[in-house]
Amino acid sequence: MSTFDSNHKLIIAAFLALKNKAIILEKHTLRGNYQINKNRLPFFMVHNYYSHLRDVCDLPIVFMMNEELSNTAARHLCSELLVEMLEERHLTPRVQVDGKGANLEHDDFNASLSDIRALFSGRINGMVGSLMLDFTVSAYSCFEHWITKLYDGYAERLEADYEKSRKDKFIGLLKRHSESNSDEDRSKYLNEILEVRGPHRSIPDKINALYKMVDQQKYGRDIKHDKNIIQFLGACRNTVHNAGYHRKAPLQITCNGITYSLETDKPWISASYPQSIALLGELADIYSHLIRSLDDWPLEAGCEEITRQPDMKLFENAVELAYKSDEQTALEYFLVEELEVGEVQAANIAKSLARIKADTSRDPDEFCIFEILSGDLLKPVEPQPVP
Repeated sequence: MSTFDSNHKLIIAAFLALKNKAIILEKHTLRGNYQINKNRLPFFMVHNYYSHLRDVCDLPIVFMMNEELSNTAARHLCSELLVEMLEERHLTPRVQVDGKGANLEHDDFNASLSDIRALFSGRINGMVGSLMLDFTVSAYSCFEHWITKLYDGYAERLEADYEKSRKDKFIGLLKRHSESNSDEDRSKYLNEILEVRGPHRSIPDKINALYKMVDQQKYGRDIKHDKNIIQFLGACRNTVHNAGYHRKAPLQITCNGITYSLETDKPWISASYPQSIALLGELADIYSHLIRSLDDWPLEAGCEEITRQPDMKLFENAVELAYKSDEQTALEYFLVEELEVGEVQAANIAKSLARIKADTSRDPDEFCIFEILSGDLLKPVEPQPVP
């Protein structure tokens, strides 16, 4: 018989699978980003949708794995921890209310301790449900953030089209209003003028605008169905504003043969948490197909460089100096000793630089540091033959 809870193992596996899915999609969608992040240089990484999604998965993975590991310790350690905190006076009946000290009554304080013990034995499933709501909010917000950045990459063009559309609609309605012969018609057109959308673009607006730029064959998925998935998960995310309850009309979506429902005045409850995680993972597929079908997006629309200065500048200067001289060994020593780069990464950086310098067909002025950073710096280095 297994030591661990079978349902919790399935949930942990689903989170790990989603994290691994983000690795695969990053590798095939943003190849240079994938390699840079895999190289794990201490002063440079690239933040993108996929790295963000992996970070979002980390908290529930830690929570669920710690829950199972603590379960193997028979949870009696919970009581031991509380006793130790009481003995060391870290935990007392005293609290702050309006900036002033106040004390719980003895019975209330004991009840709070009993509640903590019960939390670890009888209420863990409720905690997992709360965790899933938090994860839904974080996973959808991650998608929303990077969709907005993608839209911003085309904002100048898309905003101009949107403003022209609004202007044309205003002019048309004003013309009809002025040509109307009855108060009823004039009132009708005035109401339509007031209902014309303002300049603010919502997430559905941005998604629709991006999809209008997409060739459906190149996209490779059902755009209408993907919009329905986004709408459904957006509604699930928005339940956080209503204590976890859905207050609007019921919604339903079928994805990969599984039907999910969101009922009015009820929380989003799935028959299977792993299935819910998989549905949220569809956002990663949607984002990947969308960004691959928009091949002219600017770099900043799909990623953010995270650098540790001044180390990044020191790296650039050291590589540039080595590029103009023959100091390969000195470069490796500097990278390892001064910038805390691993020996394998340093050797591969020097090797890549040597290959670039040996290529006589290249224009020396076109040397780009990104070419080295996006190469495989973790591949085994063959030992140099002894002369």
